[in-house]
Amino acid sequence: LFSLKKIWQGQFKIVLDRGKESKSGIKDLLSGTSLLLGQINIKSGSSDLNTEIEILKSPSVLMPIFEYVINEKSKNGEDLKNIKINDWIKDKLEITLKRGTTVLNVKYKDNNKTLIKPVLDKISATYQEYSSKNKEKDLKKNLKILSNEISKNKLISKESFEKAQEFAIK
Repeated sequence: LFSLKKIWQGQFKIVLDRGKESKSGIKDLLSGTSLLLGQINIKSGSSDLNTEIEILKSPSVLMPIFEYVINEKSKNGEDLKNIKINDWIKDKLEITLKRGTTVLNVKYKDNNKTLIKPVLDKISATYQEYSSKNKEKDLKKNLKILSNEISKNKLISKESFEKAQEFAIK
């Protein structure tokens, strides 16, 4: 008889927040929408969304999780020296966008049941960290824009005040 190893699978969903950026960034800066558990921030636009999803599926983002899996399996005596990250992503992960929504479905399968939850937790944390870095970068950009606007408005205000004083004197 042939004995097949059991394959275990776990999954989670992330709502991709496609918040639209306002021109001046004031709305985003003032609202300060915090990163919610299970939600990552993605710029609007279909191509931006697909690009962000591909980045989230990339080896550069998933490398720490891959290394964790290799390390854990090595502790159990499995030899995974020849496995490549792209093969692992292709064979073990399924990351899809639910059609017509901004819901990203992440599935992980493995023959080691105890790895499923920690790996999914690490993927979720990595995605949220990635998102918060983008959010921070956007906030810094918006802060710079607002600082420039404040400087311009101070000059305009000063000029207006001087003109009003001149008019009052006349």
